Amino acid sequence: MQHTITDDTVAFIAHWEGFKSHAYYDATGHVWTIGYGHTKAVYKDMVCTKAEALKWLKTDANRVAKYINSLDMNINQEQFDALVSFGYNVGTGSLRQSTLLKYVKHSAPAGNVMTEFYKWIRSGGKVLPGLVLRREGEAMLYGEGKYATKKEAEAHITKRKGKDWRSVLGC
Repeated sequence: MQHTITDDTVAFIAHWEGFKSHAYYDATGHVWTIGYGHTKAVYKDMVCTKAEALKWLKTDANRVAKYINSLDMNINQEQFDALVSFGYNVGTGSLRQSTLLKYVKHSAPAGNVMTEFYKWIRSGGKVLPGLVLRREGEAMLYGEGKYATKKEAEAHITKRKGKDWRSVLGC
């Protein structure tokens, strides 16, 4: 089944990416980024508006969506949105090579797929609390159909891992 990027998809990704009007290096310190995680043709001192950033987000997310749709998988809109968010963040190359995608392709139970999201919480070898929460949100969307906020994702992970989840996960 073919899916499209919706306002919910865009809002979900924008929430997790956050908006920055000025170019900055990503968490690894190697890639110029701007807006809502846009990286194509970004340079030092570049500035953008929210409208420009949303346009780039939609264009970039549609590239990921096109790839996911090309796989012709039996997934619902929320699962599609979770995969688009994940692919938007890690890149389609990493998505393509992931066990997460292999599980989806083979119709693994949602719980197995959800567990795979949690393996993608590092950047530059370090566990980042923001990635932990984002993956929790993506897993919730994939498995429960809930477009979770950061606050809701934190409550969910606290329920799963305890109030000291940051130290448990090595944040």
